[in-house]
Amino acid sequence: MRSLLCKVPLLAFVCILLCSSLTMGAPVFYEDFDGFTPQHFLQPVKGRNQDGTVVSVARDGYPFGPAAIQVDYVFSGAGGSQWVELEWARHVDLDFSGEKMILRMWIKGAGQNHFTRGNIRFADATGEVFQYRFGEMGEVLNGAEWRQFQMELDLNSPEGSWGGNADGVLDYPLRFWGLTFNATTTSGTGTFYLGPIELVEVREQEVTHLSLSLTVPDPHGIIAPHTPIVCSAEVYASLWTLTDNRRLQAVEEDFAGELRWWAVDFDGNQLARGQEQLHLAPGDRVTVDISLGAQQTGIIYLHGELVDAWGNVCQRAEQRIAIMKPLEGPFDSPSFIFAVAAHLGRRDPADIQREVELIRRVGFSAVRFDLTWDKVQPTPEVFNWELYDYIFATLRENGITPLPILCYSTRWASTGDVHSDDWNEWHKAPPQVDAFVRFAREAVARYKDYTRYWEIWNEPDIGFWRGTVEQYAELFNATIAAIHGEDPQALVLNGSFSETKRRPDFIPQFTLLADPPPDIYAFHSHNEFTNLLQAAQDTAGYIEAAGWLDIPVWLNEAGYSTWAGRTERQQASELVKKISYSMALGYQAYVLYDLLNDGENPEELEHNFGIVRWDFSPKAAVVAVRTLMEQLSDKEFLRTLDFGNPEIFALLFGNEGEQTLVIWKQKGDSVLRRIKTNANEVQYVDLMGRRQPAMLMSWGVYVQIKSEPRFVVFKGEDIQLSLD
Repeated sequence: MRSLLCKVPLLAFVCILLCSSLTMGAPVFYEDFDGFTPQHFLQPVKGRNQDGTVVSVARDGYPFGPAAIQVDYVFSGAGGSQWVELEWARHVDLDFSGEKMILRMWIKGAGQNHFTRGNIRFADATGEVFQYRFGEMGEVLNGAEWRQFQMELDLNSPEGSWGGNADGVLDYPLRFWGLTFNATTTSGTGTFYLGPIELVEVREQEVTHLSLSLTVPDPHGIIAPHTPIVCSAEVYASLWTLTDNRRLQAVEEDFAGELRWWAVDFDGNQLARGQEQLHLAPGDRVTVDISLGAQQTGIIYLHGELVDAWGNVCQRAEQRIAIMKPLEGPFDSPSFIFAVAAHLGRRDPADIQREVELIRRVGFSAVRFDLTWDKVQPTPEVFNWELYDYIFATLRENGITPLPILCYSTRWASTGDVHSDDWNEWHKAPPQVDAFVRFAREAVARYKDYTRYWEIWNEPDIGFWRGTVEQYAELFNATIAAIHGEDPQALVLNGSFSETKRRPDFIPQFTLLADPPPDIYAFHSHNEFTNLLQAAQDTAGYIEAAGWLDIPVWLNEAGYSTWAGRTERQQASELVKKISYSMALGYQAYVLYDLLNDGENPEELEHNFGIVRWDFSPKAAVVAVRTLMEQLSDKEFLRTLDFGNPEIFALLFGNEGEQTLVIWKQKGDSVLRRIKTNANEVQYVDLMGRRQPAMLMSWGVYVQIKSEPRFVVFKGEDIQLSLD
């Protein structure tokens, strides 16, 4: 969601955006309330508010027309969130199938500090309701004058959705549902007014002679909390533009307009904003400093626009900053490995260095990557270790443990079609066993002083292995014996199994054929937390059937892709659920997939698993994962708290002097529950690491349990927790 009244991206380096001008299309929805009655809204007024909140139509001399909606609200302050819902009694069909629109509306606030934000809701063709939040609307609702509010909506980025088919994906056509207004938790009464509401389609047109680039003062976009942040925006007016037939043409006119920028936090609350008048002749370049002040831990989304004299948006950019302390070394957990996957073998030395430094600064202690056979041994006589020597050395310099995957077939030793133009035909086919074993033995001999961990292939139960389970077991048995022969201290993982069951008999058959069994059993589970619930159950069944109950388990690749409209907030939430649950299950490692987006296509699944984007700018998940490591790395899992509701997950971790409860509700509305405790201090910590003291009573605390996980931290000696 981006405000048309300001917007600019933030980067840890430079991002240049060209050819993305926006203009307004025809109105999608318009309502001036002339002829409205209170019955046009569902009655009584919905939301969490005291009886007495009413809506009526007021008629006076307004700056926009004859009528406005008057909302007289009453908030009891009885605890928990409070809001007012204005739902249209008949949802309005919208002739719209795009992705972006502008909301314009007149608002006269109540002149009191009762509101935190506003929201707009749409219902899709299945009845699923999507909510989009406006943090800046809270400021307007708390004012006392008429103001015209204007915001841009990106319909691919809802705050949340519910009902209908509940798939989180918009199914067109849409209907306008209504508006909601969130308040603080305090009591209060007041009146605010709403004038005409308009939704306008945003269309794109091409402007090729202007560019906007933005920088932040860190190569990874990581800034320590409470550090003054100064970014910059550079605007360039080219001497040339492209004509409709894609030919260069000299630019003859100056650009007159302004740069508008603003920054919002994880919840859409505005942190800073500004604008700068610009006049650029062709060939001019100007740099504008953007001061964001010092901020608390979290994610900052910085937005910017170039707007011409007629109000058209000519260029825009968006980036982000992770506000968290850059670490000099990884988190050292006594019983759990916080690891991440990275495609280091695909990078040049400069990018390898940059990725490894990012891994360290976030706090991961290990990294999983392909040690690809055909890069090392392209011919039978040649071993070229230069790339991997650099990777292993760089990891050691940064205190990070390598988790190499010995994979895939090299062309000269593949049993597949080595003459095929499709490299998958030989690369993923079973290799000649003796040749692969030699490669594995050479790798272990060379790098055994760097790592104890070795994985044999990747996901052999799906398309990465184009052979039988018997062929994989033969390769595994020969290779694990060679690795142990070269390094008796080595710990060998099976090629991590997929959760998909595309070859349902593969894993059970492998457990019968593996001799010896792996030192560590490894598997994968991606996207929603519910997928992990099933995968963990399946894994427990495989291990029990094999009699491998003493073998450690690693969740060796697990991520969440922000593709096809899935949001960064969802990614942050799901990853915290999955990592904490893995710890509670007694797994010894979680390898987050992956560090960096693999591309820039938002509709491509594999391009969006990263916790940082393709350009190294951070997503919200990088802060959420850091928050989890800060809260749990020095603690052991103690127990689950049973609230008598299977949808509530409450995982308790602790050490001497502190216990941390990771808690969320998987389905349904949020609930308020009592926890009795003798702790002398209790804090809430959200996904962004923001702390808030709990109201500690003589018997304990009330905890609001929502779909988004958070940490409840109990401090004191000999801490005891119990439920009603």
